[in-house]
Amino acid sequence: QRKADSGCIEYIVSELKKGAQTQTDLLKNNPNQYSRGERKRVLEAYKGKDWHTSPGRNGGENYYLEDWEPPIETVKLPWS
Repeated sequence: QRKADSGCIEYIVSELKKGAQTQTDLLKNNPNQYSRGERKRVLEAYKGKDWHTSPGRNGGENYYLEDWEPPIETVKLPWS
């Protein structure tokens, strides 16, 4: 099954390389070759293996890659 899902897995990983994303955002984008249902099935099937989740707002989930770190907020001073 993993071989059949490899294209969809690559798509999801490429999106997650941009940073953590909500399930809604990953399903909202509409690449031509992968249906919403297929992306949802693949997200669930490979959760904890290829990507991880954390609780999101309103009972949702945030997806991220294992080596992802949240960006460090920098304070920009008006005189710098």
